[in-house]
Amino acid sequence: MKLELPCKVGDVVWIADKKNNKVFRFEIDCIKIFKDNITAHGWRKFERWNVPREYSLKHFGKRVIFATKEEAEKSIRR
Repeated sequence: MKLELPCKVGDVVWIADKKNNKVFRFEIDCIKIFKDNITAHGWRKFERWNVPREYSLKHFGKRVIFATKEEAEKSIRR
């Protein structure tokens, strides 16, 4: 079986935080595959620090995690 993912380890993607109306840079350092979900673990840039986080790839490009900063910013404005 071949599995195609929207991103890979080492990619920088963007997180849309609608609650705080902000977009964060997120560098993926690990992808985890579970029975019913695939997640990306990495470091979210927050002010001067990098904070470890994990996000589901189920809704990549639709809700929280995006390939470009522009897409994430557009998501917040909706």
